[in-house]
Amino acid sequence: MSLRLFVIYRPPRNDENKLTSSMFLEEFSSLLESLTVLPGKLLMTGYFNVHVDNEEDREAFLFSNLLQSFGLCQHITGPTHKKGHTLHLIISRDEDDIVTSPSVYWDMPSDHAAVKCYVNIFKPGPSIKRVESRRLRDIDSETFIKGIQTSGLLQSSASDSETLVEQYNTTLLDILNQHAPLVKRSVVLRPHAPWYSDALRAAKQEKRRRERKWRKTDLTVYKQCYLDQCEHYRDLLNEAKTSYHRSQVEDTDQRNLFRVIDKLSKPKVKQVLPLHESPKKLANNFAMFFNDKVKKLRAGLENKIFTPVSIMIDEKCSSSFSEFELVSEDDVLKVMKSSSVTSCGLDPLPSKVFKMCMGELVPITTRIVNTSLSSGNMPETLKHANIVPLLKKPGLDRDEFANYRPISNLSFLSNAPLQDIINAHGISNVVYADDTQLYLTFEPEECDAVLKKMEACISDIKSWCSSNKLVLNDKKTELLHFSSQFKKSTLHPTLTIGDSVITPSPRARNLGVIMDSSLRMSKHVDSVCKSALFAIRKIG
Repeated sequence: MSLRLFVIYRPPRNDENKLTSSMFLEEFSSLLESLTVLPGKLLMTGYFNVHVDNEEDREAFLFSNLLQSFGLCQHITGPTHKKGHTLHLIISRDEDDIVTSPSVYWDMPSDHAAVKCYVNIFKPGPSIKRVESRRLRDIDSETFIKGIQTSGLLQSSASDSETLVEQYNTTLLDILNQHAPLVKRSVVLRPHAPWYSDALRAAKQEKRRRERKWRKTDLTVYKQCYLDQCEHYRDLLNEAKTSYHRSQVEDTDQRNLFRVIDKLSKPKVKQVLPLHESPKKLANNFAMFFNDKVKKLRAGLENKIFTPVSIMIDEKCSSSFSEFELVSEDDVLKVMKSSSVTSCGLDPLPSKVFKMCMGELVPITTRIVNTSLSSGNMPETLKHANIVPLLKKPGLDRDEFANYRPISNLSFLSNAPLQDIINAHGISNVVYADDTQLYLTFEPEECDAVLKKMEACISDIKSWCSSNKLVLNDKKTELLHFSSQFKKSTLHPTLTIGDSVITPSPRARNLGVIMDSSLRMSKHVDSVCKSALFAIRKIG
């Protein structure tokens, strides 16, 4: 683990040095621009001479905003001067969990106190993980394909899709086990550095050799040789990383470009799960929770008395649908080639092996699809999915099951007239996927009438959803009241939706953009700055 420690002293302002607050903030901002993009942990401490304890102090307000923009946090909360102000600070990155037990130490012959904390820096031991894997590189493609051709799978006489899918899975899995059996082994987890080459390894070994010689002799000439080799190694490392990242971007097509950029610049999200003793018991508890949730929603819809929509909408359809059109092998092959083939734990073959023998599997896949289409039944096996619970938002209680969203990973084989209702009420709207936004502009004296209009529209939407076996989640509804930042609004509008009373939120995320009540966009700018700085630092 690398740590960069900076001690800062800001001289007090006087008539001689003519230092101003704007000069300090400008210089400090320039310093942060160069520091926050550097790799490793960051820790700053010292005498900043800013009254961060005073929320009404303009300099403290600008200083705090500056820290937020660069993804930094300040840890000292108590006074560090005898006049009661917090002037000495300890600052680190938001995501760096290195500062613990920050405190103020007064037992000194001075009107200033010392600040101290514990810093969690240590070299972690090797992390060993027990894994199951297959040596897919050892598979001979011709032998594997011949195994499929002689297995009898392609000549199966089964007439129902359920049996075909069962034969497809068991036969392919048996062939895979013959060519690449599943092996358990222990691996040491190391940092992922695909750019690290033999040349870099040799340069690093030479650097260590020169360091040992310098420390043994304590001669200036050997120290200079060591420093020269350090600089040479850094240049080689930066050149290797730059070349690797450039090739990653240049060698990809437009379809996968955003995925590559996200992988380079965004942090790897660690899966968060409730505290548990047994993974099997936790999985069963999640399954019970989501099953009970669906049952409650269905029971609520069945027992609910539907209120008719207050306006007339035309839902008649003159078209009819009686049967599916069967597909050809060319149709299936085209879909298989255009699909992003990703592996699921329920698939009998990994994606790499599936691509290798895709042509031989087209006939049996086509039979499965057409049998399912002609019978109108989806095989039960293909209805199964690996469910991964993901926390809906960072910071939510990890032990509360309601804060998780189930994400289904299916095997490879496997809009409504809302706008008419909204338009009939004369309300502007934007509909994107399952997200519906309603907009109204009004003068202050029109507030009550506008709220009634909005509530009537939402009531009709709820009635339409209920009659079509859909649920409108009142708890996820957010209300934003936009007004001028230069004239404080005296209005406090609220919406009543069912049994819920919705009060205005200070800010909300709208398709990735954080919008606040005065449309200053400062929170969104801070968020973008943090993401950009992290991306630059992650790329290195």
